[in-house]
Amino acid sequence: MQKLKRFFSREVILLMILSFVVFLAYVNILGNEFVWDDFDFIVNWNEVKRFNPLGFIMGDLPLGHEGVYRPFRTFHYYISSKLFGINPFWYHLQGIIMHIFIIFLVYYFTKLLTEQ
Repeated sequence: MQKLKRFFSREVILLMILSFVVFLAYVNILGNEFVWDDFDFIVNWNEVKRFNPLGFIMGDLPLGHEGVYRPFRTFHYYISSKLFGINPFWYHLQGIIMHIFIIFLVYYFTKLLTEQ
């Protein structure tokens, strides 16, 4: 019983509520197609469909997007294209999951910085 009570602590309930609110805010994107630069980075860019670690680190980009260095994003798109192909649903779902994960990180970093 003590473990169950600890699991449903105030902190866990708060994070569950925050996760639910984020999910509600973004759930409507799951049925949408790709937009704007998604076509440049995911659909039409062949480099993201082949494993090229040096290209990821060096910051290879599609034409028209020079000057933007985001190797993690390129690697993420590569992994996603291998797992899910070019299906917008999975990319949007990953975006929601990343938002929730970032909320957890911000919460815990804020907690670490403010505790005395």
